[in-house]
Amino acid sequence: MNDINETKVIKQQEVFDLIRSFVGQAHVLTIPRAFIDFTGDIPSALMLAQLIFWTERATRPDGYIWKTYQEWERELSLNKYHINKAANNLKKMNLIKTIVRKAGGNPTVHYLLQQEEFLKSFVQFLNERKCNIQTNDVANIEQTNNIEYAHKLRSQIKDKKDVHQKTTGYSEKETPYSREGMPELIQSEMPDGK
Repeated sequence: MNDINETKVIKQQEVFDLIRSFVGQAHVLTIPRAFIDFTGDIPSALMLAQLIFWTERATRPDGYIWKTYQEWERELSLNKYHINKAANNLKKMNLIKTIVRKAGGNPTVHYLLQQEEFLKSFVQFLNERKCNIQTNDVANIEQTNNIEYAHKLRSQIKDKKDVHQKTTGYSEKETPYSREGMPELIQSEMPDGK
């Protein structure tokens, strides 16, 4: 029985080692949430984040970086269609330029992050978003205040009903005159409890 347990432990350990090997930074794709909202979709946001990462490391004097579609797929798990779609989206936003040049002897798309345009557009987006968040916060506070006011008002009404019943002995619907002093004929026509 110990042999079986040891075999399970070894296999579990192999699995844990495999998982640990994938947890390293090289296998993590990080996308700031704001990039998704800014670009409108996850592939564009992911590509933008990677272009920012690689632009710092560009070796070409003109700032262009190049990657084959196979490299993009290994890096981002996006196929050629999604890479092209993301690149076209970023081009429409004036965030990148692309040109096809030879790299490694093959025609390859080169990407240039328009850093000034990106910074200007993204800061503007964040400022607008901040204004919207603040406007929504004010609306949420007002809504919360209205809800709190409604609960407070409901509580006050309930308290007044309780005080009325305690001091008079009658519920809000009853009064000392609801049945007493009425002719018997009228009392018989009234439903019970009123």
